[in-house]
Amino acid sequence: MTRARRAPGSIHAVFDATWRQLHEHEQALFAALSVFRGGFSRAAAEEVGGATMRQLSGLAAKSLIHFDRVRNRYTLHEMVRQFASSKLADSPVQEALVRRRHSVRYCTIAQTLGIELLGARQIEAIGRAEPQAENLRVAWQWAIDQLEWPLVKMSMDGLGRFYEWLGRLQDGVAGAQIAVSALRAADDAVAHILLGEALTWCSVFAFAQGKTDDAVEQLKEALRLLEGESESEAEEGLVVKRAFAWLQAGIQATSWGR
Repeated sequence: MTRARRAPGSIHAVFDATWRQLHEHEQALFAALSVFRGGFSRAAAEEVGGATMRQLSGLAAKSLIHFDRVRNRYTLHEMVRQFASSKLADSPVQEALVRRRHSVRYCTIAQTLGIELLGARQIEAIGRAEPQAENLRVAWQWAIDQLEWPLVKMSMDGLGRFYEWLGRLQDGVAGAQIAVSALRAADDAVAHILLGEALTWCSVFAFAQGKTDDAVEQLKEALRLLEGESESEAEEGLVVKRAFAWLQAGIQATSWGR
């Protein structure tokens, strides 16, 4: 994992001086909060970094984090976040632990979102999810980088529907493609099924962008993978993934008048 860029000399010196004034538990929390992007709630800080309200208030009093009373969320200035990230990177074991907690939290949120976006309260679900978009993206990226297929599996549909619902097609393509690249290198039934699902989402976004040739080829490969796996050997949900791919094939064929 690459280290964050260091702040310019004079600013970095100020950050270092502030860092040295923090108690050890404050340093650990401040460093942990650097994994968040686009802000975080108190509950998220507690789950990922073990934060207490008193500790968060203390960091806010030192101007290391900012509390937005309207949005009820905390944020870090990007330069401050980068400094904190460099401190987290100094403790690789702790960094891995914190980043996994972050990924688990937001992949779980994505899983719930995927269910909610099929229900009657889609607007409310999107409203809760939009402020967390960057955290969802970072959590997804980490899960893929670490080959955490259970996290990838639980969050893929939710992220796909989230990007599709908002029309964030480029974000959807980027997210699906990094999964495809990683899954192609894996060699087991679960990875093959996830690859088929990721290719289906690539096809969904390509079709929405008018890239019909790409959409067709991606969906063909997805169906070959999904139909080629034995249900007795594959993970739970294969039938649903096949149905989703065939649904997309039907939507595309209908659109083309075939």
